[in-house]
Parts: sequence; C-alpha cells; structure tokens
Amino acid sequence: MKKIILFLFVIMLSPLVFAQAEKAKPDWAAHPVHYEGQISKVVTISEYGTTKENTKSRAFKTLEDGGRRLNDGYRIIEEYWEYKGDWAYGYFLVQISNDLSCTKWENVDMNTTKYPFSARCFVPGMAQIYKGTKVKGGLIIGGEALGVVGIVTCYSMKASYEKLMLEDPKHKATYSQNADMWQNIGIGCIAFTAAVYIYNVIDGAIAPGKPHVQIGSKSYDVAFAPMATPHGDFGLAMQVKF
Repeated sequence: MKKIILFLFVIMLSPLVFAQAEKAKPDWAAHPVHYEGQISKVVTISEYGTTKENTKSRAFKTLEDGGRRLNDGYRIIEEYWEYKGDWAYGYFLVQISNDLSCTKWENVDMNTTKYPFSARCFVPGMAQIYKGTKVKGGLIIGGEALGVVGIVTCYSMKASYEKLMLEDPKHKATYSQNADMWQNIGIGCIAFTAAVYIYNVIDGAIAPGKPHVQIGSKSYDVAFAPMATPHGDFGLAMQVKF
C-alpha cells in the first residue's frame, strides 16, 4: 500500500518538476527573438556540439565568416545551456551592431513589462494581444462586438416601432412607448461601447504586458494623469514623452 501511495505521489509531482525545469529556460531561448533597434539588433542563435567550446564556435561561425569579431561587431548578452546525452545545446542572445566600428551599444533590458506606445492602442484588443494578455484582448474585442450588435439591434427595433406608429395609429401610444424603450437601451449600449473603447485605449497605452526583451530606449512614451480645471471640470491628461 505504501508503495502505491509513493508511486502516486511521484506521478503527481512529476508535472511540477517538469514545469519548473521548463520555467527555468528563458523565454528568449524557448521562443527565438529578433528585435530591431536604431543602431543594432538582438537575435537568438542556437547550436549544439560535443563541448561548450565547440558549440559556441559553430554558433558564431557565420558571423565570424562575415568579418565580425566577438565584442566588436557583436556581443553575447546572455547564454543558456542544456545537456542531452553527449551533446551540449547552447542558446545565445546576441546583440549585433549595424556598424562594424560601433563603439556605443544600445541598452538591452532582459525582463521588462513595458511596451512602447503605438497605434495598436486605437484598435480594440490589439495592444493587449500584442503585449501577451490575450484573454484581456479577447474580452475587449468581444465587448466591443457585443456593444455594436446591441446598438444596431436597438435602433433597428426603434425604427420598426416608429414605422408601426404610422401604419397603425390605433396603437400609437404602445408603439411609441416601445420605441422609447429601445432608444434608451440603445443609448446604454452606446455608453457601454464607448466605455470599453476608452478603457481599451488607456489600458493599451499604460498597462504592463508579458515580460520581453527591450532593445534601446523607447522612442516615445505615454502617460495619463488626472486633471482638474479652474472651472470645476475633471478628466485625464495625456502626456507623450519623446
């Protein structure tokens, strides 16, 4: 009985062990990246060999054949190793200069959750999906679609009852009441759709996303802050930093 319990415990624990092992692998190694900066780019290079030295030599042979020297035309930002049998698998996050004589390097942030402001913020759900928060992006898209369908439905029903008011004056009061009801629901749908869209823009601009590699400083950033006017008006002020 004890052996059975121990066996079941090991089986239950195994997924956690594998999950931790998978989690230890950097995202840039598990999913090769290619980021373009203003004066350089950051890419993932992977190779395998019998030793670490052999693996690294094979990995950078193409760059060296192109006339680049280590710590001159390119440099290793981070490396990750795995060993399977007699083979050493190397993953290298490499920054490559666009100019062989480059003496300045753009900063590389390995684990930032910040993303540059882009036009994606104005398309429902696109900024969220780009940042890796796909569930939130899907909910925003679904909310906007639901709001639009609600608006179209409500004002179609309103127009239908207004038509019935002309065709059947005897029940004009009832049709008028129904038309007003659908108009009010339609206004609610418009308010809901607008609120979701405003949330989409603000969230897409300032909310953090999935950790990723950032090369160089963002060309511009955006921030929102509450504001009040001497006339007693309140709202949000958007500040764009270049």
